[in-house]
Amino acid sequence: MSTAPAVPPTGPSAAQDAAPPLAELRVHLMVRDLQRQFAAYLGTPTRARGYPPMQGEHSLIVEVAPALAIERVTDLALRAVPTVEPGILFVERQFGVLEVHGPDLADVERAGQAILDGLNASASDQLRPADPVLRRDRGHHRPPGHHHQPQPRRLHDHPGGGPAGL
Repeated sequence: MSTAPAVPPTGPSAAQDAAPPLAELRVHLMVRDLQRQFAAYLGTPTRARGYPPMQGEHSLIVEVAPALAIERVTDLALRAVPTVEPGILFVERQFGVLEVHGPDLADVERAGQAILDGLNASASDQLRPADPVLRRDRGHHRPPGHHHQPQPRRLHDHPGGGPAGL
């Protein structure tokens, strides 16, 4: 009996193993117990409005690149947990943003985990925030807490040299 030489796997499963990730996870932000003002703020984008969140609900904000991958992210979240509602769905040129929310924290967390699993990512894969102080031109840097305070106008600073209105 002869044995056939080992052949590397081919077909769809081999292609999936070597495929690049679906999308780059840029933001994965869980906001617990929305307060009234922030809930109202999330419900205001006019071009991206879905179901507005309410005070006390929990929210998950996700941003991915490329932009159209946000459609797949939406599908992952809503199929896994149909009880969460999409609030913001925004597709820009490079990035896509989705906000989902619900009254049950466990549901919102499960939707977030479904997104992460579908992207083959973890929350720690998101972009780290940049420190704007470090990116400033050092020649124009002011120490933290130092703000320019305008000096009060004196009588002779008014146009015409006299008091205002004279």
